[in-house]
Amino acid sequence: MAVIIAAADTTSVTLTWMLSNLLNNRRAMAALKQEIDEKVGKDRIVEDSDLENLTYLHAVIRETLRMNPAGPISVPRVASEDITIRGYHVPKGTRFFANFWKLHRNPEMFPEPDEFRPERFHEKEVKVDIYGRDFEYLPFGTGRRSCPGMNFGMQVVQLTAARLIQAFDFGTPFDLPVDMTEADSTTLAKAKPLEVVLTPRLSPELYRLP
Repeated sequence: MAVIIAAADTTSVTLTWMLSNLLNNRRAMAALKQEIDEKVGKDRIVEDSDLENLTYLHAVIRETLRMNPAGPISVPRVASEDITIRGYHVPKGTRFFANFWKLHRNPEMFPEPDEFRPERFHEKEVKVDIYGRDFEYLPFGTGRRSCPGMNFGMQVVQLTAARLIQAFDFGTPFDLPVDMTEADSTTLAKAKPLEVVLTPRLSPELYRLP
């Protein structure tokens, strides 16, 4: 049950931050919508097989995970022996955490780190992946204790995001910017709920349940 709750929570948090970032960056929203319209069209719903062709979507999600990782710190680690790291003595048994949020906002690795810019991933400005091989970018952790649901979670987030952007035009009440304040919580949720205005953009029959 804990695994299911953790997966649902982090997935919803990631999708919420993605939409929030896109609503505050309409150029990126338009670029993503254009990619989906060109690669899939508006006569059918996005399928799993379409995802590999939606490269800007991948970049949007990676940039969201960089700026707003659902797990902003790692699960705790324990030093198995005394060790000295860069002059700091770490006694055996010390518990410590990796601050992913801080890693992801390193300006030497990610110029203008507080700016939502999917192009840094789409145009390969930053050569890192999500699999924990690059310690500058660890949205799912690294090593044997990295997130076991990483591949499934990415598939769910990508497909859900693609279908939402394909199916609706998104806006905000009174066209106000989205408040990006972060909550003080285990998963990096928004402090205030996201409120959106949806306008259907596909044929009515495509919204019917099978």
